[in-house]
Amino acid sequence: MARPPDPIKATGKKHGRRAYAVHHDVVNHPCWAGLSVYAKLLWLEIGLEYFPESRKLRKAGNNGWLACPYKYLIAKRGFRSRSTIKEALNELQHFGFLVTTYPGSFPSEPARYRLTHLDSDTHPDHNMRAERATHDYRHHDGSPFVKRSRKKTRPTVPLASTSSTAGGTVSSATEKHSPARGTRGNAATIPKPRAITEI
Repeated sequence: MARPPDPIKATGKKHGRRAYAVHHDVVNHPCWAGLSVYAKLLWLEIGLEYFPESRKLRKAGNNGWLACPYKYLIAKRGFRSRSTIKEALNELQHFGFLVTTYPGSFPSEPARYRLTHLDSDTHPDHNMRAERATHDYRHHDGSPFVKRSRKKTRPTVPLASTSSTAGGTVSSATEKHSPARGTRGNAATIPKPRAITEI
């Protein structure tokens, strides 16, 4: 039975077939093992936004002008919150896998990033030149990434003050007493005296 024709060879088009290569030089580096799961996923998601320069299509590459779409990552890609994405971004930059090229201005313009294992592209509108890959993770100093603490501190309850008197100590804290048996609410009832029977 003959094989069906390859749609790429048959039509010469590559719709939906753009690929992002994961370099062994990156994932086999010791710094990669120190990344959290969310940082690795975010590195992959940002990489999927990348496309190289194409002279045939007359299209410039976008490394150095990559965005991190918060709303899309939360709604479609399984990230929990903006704080989770922000912490993953800080982690990638700490280990040298990502570099901020444009800080942005919230909420109108998002920040832009560059993947350090790929060559950066020219962006004349933003005074950015094409440069060779810097591989910043190779020059990491080995310091661990310190995560931001998310634990909420409970408010402290002040201790009850005591004052000494002649009869003893008196506490300013109020104590709750359970009502006596046979009482209704806070009002105490007086038991009726029993009748005395003569013999």
